[in-house]
Amino acid sequence: MEARQAQRISLFPRYQQLIADYDPKECAVWCRMKPAPRPCFTPTLLREARDVQKRVVEIVHDAERFRETPVHYFIGASAIPGVYNLGGDLAKFKELILARDRKGLREYAYACIKLLHQHAVNMHAPVTTINLVQGDALGGGFEAALSANVLVAERSAKMGFPEVLFNLLPGM
Repeated sequence: MEARQAQRISLFPRYQQLIADYDPKECAVWCRMKPAPRPCFTPTLLREARDVQKRVVEIVHDAERFRETPVHYFIGASAIPGVYNLGGDLAKFKELILARDRKGLREYAYACIKLLHQHAVNMHAPVTTINLVQGDALGGGFEAALSANVLVAERSAKMGFPEVLFNLLPGM
């Protein structure tokens, strides 16, 4: 594992809630989520993940001018043991609902959808998206896992939509 870590190159700035790096041997960008204070899609995580996607597209398009693509794979994973992602930021929902901030709720929902859509369409680049689920992927976290071209899950991973327990439909 140590040798593998040494091969990674930083093409990305240091983020607060993501660890993004590049493995030149595998031509892969690894993006590990570490949202705080809870393992959910915080506004900061959403912003940073979109920035990583934009940078990957820039790298791919710059490489295409030289007829070589240094990024073939984009791998999403979690840096939090036992949890891939628990979905929407319920504390943020509560804050926006109590403030009657319909615009803020809509912006948050659209930020989630845009992130997953870009992942599902390979960022409109010749990149295969892969999500590695090690732990729980619930609600929007499960939707995120499903947005990749390839989903790899450990046997112990738990995935599902807890919203159905409350007669709610998953998604926005």
